[in-house]
Amino acid sequence: WLSDFIILISNNSSSCTTFAANERTVVCCCVFAVLYKEFDCILLLLVCATDQSLTLYNTEGGGFKRFRTVRARNIGWSILDTDFSPDQQWFIYSTWSPFIQICNVYGEEEKHYQLDLRPEMEDRFCVFKTAFSSDNKEILAAGNDGMLYFYNRELCDRVLVVDAHEDDV
Repeated sequence: WLSDFIILISNNSSSCTTFAANERTVVCCCVFAVLYKEFDCILLLLVCATDQSLTLYNTEGGGFKRFRTVRARNIGWSILDTDFSPDQQWFIYSTWSPFIQICNVYGEEEKHYQLDLRPEMEDRFCVFKTAFSSDNKEILAAGNDGMLYFYNRELCDRVLVVDAHEDDV
């Protein structure tokens, strides 16, 4: 995969800067999570590309080992943001749609669910920033309509909408 992409990862943040090495597929966003397993540091990397794929890589043992590729849903125009759950068992991504998508990181069977935010804005809604809460019970989403959406994972429902900002996040 290194022949297709060069990824520069900053040690001070959970983001990465990506350059496409060819014109077939362009990376639109990526995120990484650091796991501590005994004395080893394992980096999970999620790469989202314009071919509507979300690919997970593991660095355990050195190098990048691809272990799951998920086909993105409800793209609209692009995958806009991603985040790992605090326990690194799930990842979420947002697109130009009223849904946040959630997928499992591990397991034989892929689990891929839509979380409906039910925005009042009917046309051209998107979530520019999404994140798990630190207790892993809620997902926060900042929409292009100026609202913050709180989605409760235990209730499987949007529980709160706050008028929070005037410009895009």
